[in-house]
Order: sequence, then C-alpha cells, then structure tokens
Amino acid sequence: MIKAALTRPSGVGVRYRTVFGTGGVLLMPVLITTGAPLLASWTNVGVGIYMALVPMFNGLRPLRLGLAHVPASTAPPLPPRTHGRGDDR
Repeated sequence: MIKAALTRPSGVGVRYRTVFGTGGVLLMPVLITTGAPLLASWTNVGVGIYMALVPMFNGLRPLRLGLAHVPASTAPPLPPRTHGRGDDR
C-alpha cells in the first residue's frame, strides 16, 4: 500500500509537489536578497540544506501519506476559533 502511494504519478503526490515547489520558487527572491549570511560559509550552506531536507522530509512526508489514507469523514474537526479571548463566544 505504501509503495503504491509513493509511486503513483497523480493525485495527492502531484499536488503536494506542486504546492511546495511553487512555494520554493516564490521564496527564491527572498533568498537572493537576504541570504548572504546563509551563503557565507560551507557550514552555513550545509545547515541550510539540512534544515530544508531532513526536517521537512521527516515531518511532511508521513503527514502527506497519512492524509492520503484517512477519509475526511473520520478526521477530527478543528476546534472553534476564540480570537484570543480563551472562550467560545
């Protein structure tokens, strides 16, 4: 079941890659204008690559796989917004 989810060419995986790929492309101008400290040394570059790949892969990949297999009717609803008041008014 997991192998089929990882290799299927359409559906959730395509949307997932499209959303995060578009977000990455849109953030490139920010990296270019403010990323000098990140690119100042190989250590900083390594930390940036690690932070972009390892936590994102280890957190978002299982989330995507879980969302692909949990029907919306069984997922718990979000709690109501309280607008910072701490009550449900």
